[in-house]
Amino acid sequence: MKQFDQVRILKDIPDEGISIGQIGYILEVYDDYHFEVEISDCKGQTLFLGSLPAEYLEVV
Repeated sequence: MKQFDQVRILKDIPDEGISIGQIGYILEVYDDYHFEVEISDCKGQTLFLGSLPAEYLEVV
């Protein structure tokens, strides 16, 4: 995975309000296993911005 890839969420993270199937973008690559991801709604408002491990992400 690389910067600006579109990704699909593979696991629910209820504490963060993230659900399986949501789409986001990688904003920063920390290493091969950790990524800064932004998930936005259809109006462009950020719903989540934070670090997620690779096992939660799939490149679309």
